[in-house]
Amino acid sequence: MRVRFARGTQKDAAIFNASEREKKKGCAKLSNANLKTRLEELLRIKQVSVSQLAKDVGVRRQTISGYITGDRKPELQKIIQIAKMTNTSVDWLLGL
Repeated sequence: MRVRFARGTQKDAAIFNASEREKKKGCAKLSNANLKTRLEELLRIKQVSVSQLAKDVGVRRQTISGYITGDRKPELQKIIQIAKMTNTSVDWLLGL
């Protein structure tokens, strides 16, 4: 979905189009701060390595590291998979 903005607001248009792409991909629209903290805590409590969690979820190690550092936003399906693999709830992971 493309939206035309008034002249001089190309940055706004780019931000809008990026958020539309995230909606289509099913990315979580919540703050990553809670997820970052919870993932770090989860790995420590469950004594699971980033590599092992990545293998269980079916993504690369760098992807999980990106979730932890906040450089990446996980798709909702990945959050659900992480919750299932670690026997936690999605609500807890997202800090709800």
